[in-house]
Amino acid sequence: MRTYIWRTFKDMVQVNHLSIKDWYRLLSNNLEFETEEQTLAVILDEVLKTFGNGLFSEEQITAIFNTVSKMEL
Repeated sequence: MRTYIWRTFKDMVQVNHLSIKDWYRLLSNNLEFETEEQTLAVILDEVLKTFGNGLFSEEQITAIFNTVSKMEL
């Protein structure tokens, strides 16, 4: 269910119902609370695609992966 919710947020970005800025804020504020490895993998895949499309800066990617590196799964 949580994977579905995270994917829904990313889908909302793709159809302009959620801005990249708001999605980044959502990630920054909630990623550390994710406890499922499979869900985290899906999120990070979407984050890397977003970065690859030039929509996240290197600083944003670094911040996201710093958060992940501190997580205990």
